[in-house]
Amino acid sequence: MLRVLWPIRVGAWFCPFDGEFLEGLRGELLAAHQSFSTGSEIWERLPHNLADVPTQRLRAVFDWTVSCVHEYTGKPLEILHIDSRELVRVAGQEILHHSDRDEGDITAQFFLDGLNPHPGVSWDDINRFGENAFHLDDPSMYGSERRMPWEQFHRCWIQPFKGLVVLYPSRLAHAQRPYKGDDRFVQLLINLKVSL
Repeated sequence: MLRVLWPIRVGAWFCPFDGEFLEGLRGELLAAHQSFSTGSEIWERLPHNLADVPTQRLRAVFDWTVSCVHEYTGKPLEILHIDSRELVRVAGQEILHHSDRDEGDITAQFFLDGLNPHPGVSWDDINRFGENAFHLDDPSMYGSERRMPWEQFHRCWIQPFKGLVVLYPSRLAHAQRPYKGDDRFVQLLINLKVSL
């Protein structure tokens, strides 16, 4: 009798918000970064939670993200807490390996910058290695270890697209390759604690 154990579910959606909305949200996140940043690295910041007093745009994003969480889990869940902050990077900055297990049960990465989505974007378009690619790691393996014939790659690469949100268990280790663009790269991190 054969069983495949421990699958990890990852969800990816494109938001329903238009370009004007996303550009306004990007501006709000840059302003928050200006207010709370205390140094050149993304972890050098004053403690804050954008969900404490959300703007109208942020509230819409949180509400939509919660609907994605319900689809992701397959059932409506009580949201116990939302912790959110902006991530703003300049050329050369990366996000080092870590997990958000202390901040939430489910994590959402909402990309405000990246490739422009086009009609018919598929998982194969999103699941790509490249500059600035975000990745999730299989918690049971290292990326360089050999795979059995039935195993997938131990690292899931995500190519950022504007308006893309990716949901995954907060305990998964993740990182993001260095950003190489000219302008700042902005994304929104949302950690949700849920009643399972």
